[in-house]
Amino acid sequence: MKEKNEVLEIQSVLDAFEIIGGKWKFPILYSLCKGKKRFTELESDLKGISSRALSNALKDLEINGLVAREVFPTVPIKVEY
Repeated sequence: MKEKNEVLEIQSVLDAFEIIGGKWKFPILYSLCKGKKRFTELESDLKGISSRALSNALKDLEINGLVAREVFPTVPIKVEY
C-alpha cells in the first residue's frame, strides 16, 4: 500500500510542476505575492518577458485557479491580477 501512496504523491508533485513550470510562471506568482498588479507593472517587474508570453502565462495561471483577474469598468479598462 505504501508504494501506491508514493506514486500518488509523486504524481501530485508532477502536476504542480506542470502548472507552475516554465520560465515565467513562478516569477509571476512571486511578483503577485507582493500585492495586486496591473499588466504593465508585471512587465516592469519581469525584465525580458514579452507581452505575449506574459499574457499566455497569466491565462494559464488563471485557468488553473492560481491567479484571479479583476476587470474594472473604467475608460480605459483597468485590469488587476
